[in-house]
Amino acid sequence: MIRRAVLAAFLATTASALGAPAIAGETVVSAGALTIRHAWTRPAIPNRPMAGYFEVTNAGETAERLLRAESAGFSRLELHTTEEQDGVMTMRELDEIAIGAGETVSLAPGGLHVMLFDPDTLPGEGDTVSIELIFETAGTVSLDLAVRRRPPEGAEAGEAHGGHEHSGHSGHDHSGQDHSGHADHSEHNDHSGHATTN
Repeated sequence: MIRRAVLAAFLATTASALGAPAIAGETVVSAGALTIRHAWTRPAIPNRPMAGYFEVTNAGETAERLLRAESAGFSRLELHTTEEQDGVMTMRELDEIAIGAGETVSLAPGGLHVMLFDPDTLPGEGDTVSIELIFETAGTVSLDLAVRRRPPEGAEAGEAHGGHEHSGHSGHDHSGQDHSGHADHSEHNDHSGHATTN
């Protein structure tokens, strides 16, 4: 027990020295001036897209741009944001996500996210989902999303629309459809009160 305590203290001290938060089980990825942490996604539900969340910090002196995301385990990945229009939450696909110099951008429920369509398998809690982020300057960065039901410690929780947290839209198969103008599909089972027009 003493040895384990000493080892845990050593690992925490080492993580702090490297500039990473000492949060058990968290993976911190660095690429150039970028640091990415708090990467996660909710468990998959059949016939529903998944959403990836993480936090990216740009410690450089010039702005960076996330251009796209890719994964061999899905048909396609898209960059999205969730917005409120006339009291209705809608989702919009983005061409890119900007990370200004010295800024931290959080991808979290109810806001920015990476949408993952048509998974080859159905990742469950405790699994990981591997994706690649393609940045303008930093290039391709590999990232593992931890599959969990709640955000990891220290991550931005985001907003659950209408005071609820859901996964997917019940009774709808979104594969092959255009999701522009939809609410964050990882957040909802029920379409009532949400925009779903294409």
